[in-house]
Amino acid sequence: LGEVIADEVLGGRLAGAGGAGVGLGTAVGDGETLVDIDERDGHPVLAGGDARADGLVETVHLAVVLKYRNEAKLDQLVLDQADPSSASYHHFLTPEQFAHSYGPTQEDYAKAIAALRNEGFSIDHTFANRTVIGASAPAPTAERVFSTEIHLVRRGDGSIRYRNVRAQSLPPELAGTVLTVVGLDSAATLHPDYVFNPNHG
Repeated sequence: LGEVIADEVLGGRLAGAGGAGVGLGTAVGDGETLVDIDERDGHPVLAGGDARADGLVETVHLAVVLKYRNEAKLDQLVLDQADPSSASYHHFLTPEQFAHSYGPTQEDYAKAIAALRNEGFSIDHTFANRTVIGASAPAPTAERVFSTEIHLVRRGDGSIRYRNVRAQSLPPELAGTVLTVVGLDSAATLHPDYVFNPNHG
């Protein structure tokens, strides 16, 4: 998870934190048909019925992405950094400056970590800009906390993944500070919405 999730998920906002960023990714299934599977005699097989992941997926790894502060100013900053007529053109913030002006507060970050731990998640990674928390938990825990249902599926290439078949929702203790949760669907591929190149133009 780690830096890969941080770089891909944080999106264009990182353009304000160090000069380049990848747009908030769109998770897509590459247009393929995903088939629910079940497990019999220890071997995954095609199934026509319910194929819950409970007991078949030991751990779900998630990136919990927190909301930014001063979001309107941040949006304008990113635009200005790409505008040759702006005084902020190519004047990028350091990670420390970004965290200070736009990242979640230390208090909000600590509260989100505590809420995840209280719900049974392990905290695997934290980041200095306080925008992502890497967390993991058994599939039933993730289902309960995010009010979803996780199934095993077989991709077109034969690989077995898991995905949430019902839209997730945030529990009240996270709803105020968390923007989204990435990782409940390992069958999808995260594609960047855009890439900002500070050396272009």
